[in-house]
Amino acid sequence: MCMGMFIMHDLYIFKVAVIGDSLVGKTSIIQTFTSGGTQFSRSYSMTSDVILNSKDVFMPESKDSVQLLLYDSSGNSLYSDYLPKYWIGINAIFAVFDVTCERSFDSVKKWVMLARKVEESPLAESSGNITPLGLLYANKVDLEGRRKVSPERAKTLASQLGLAYFEGSAKSNIMIEEAFTYLANEFYKNSVEDKM
Repeated sequence: MCMGMFIMHDLYIFKVAVIGDSLVGKTSIIQTFTSGGTQFSRSYSMTSDVILNSKDVFMPESKDSVQLLLYDSSGNSLYSDYLPKYWIGINAIFAVFDVTCERSFDSVKKWVMLARKVEESPLAESSGNITPLGLLYANKVDLEGRRKVSPERAKTLASQLGLAYFEGSAKSNIMIEEAFTYLANEFYKNSVEDKM
């Protein structure tokens, strides 16, 4: 009798808080990413709390995978008091703003500080997190004629906040996969180094 050979590979679970003001495209970004670029909804209801989505990202050099748990967080300030309880134990921040909306850009720092405040809580520390990875994503670059926030200003803010910077479009599926893959790779590298 022949027995098949099974090679075990590791699965790393990575929690990402997707944050930013309402209407910047957080849900669209997540839908585009999790559908492999095949889904962009033109009509949906605004997120009123946190919706959990997930997708596995495979690490080709090792055959391991990172499961991204994406916490699609409401951008309505009405919910900002209780959002942090969903973020306990997050590993990364995916902050989003709309390049055509100055107000959404001005709010980025507030959202990042809110998420990082949770990271510094005793509950987050007990889950093994110290400093979350993160990136700033400038959405809706397909609306170039209406752009109000320059790439230079956004890159400066990302640098000040210690975040990587990506810009693209959920609607046109620009730099969505690359941004999430960047986070998954950084988390994976840190996790592998911690095991050694």
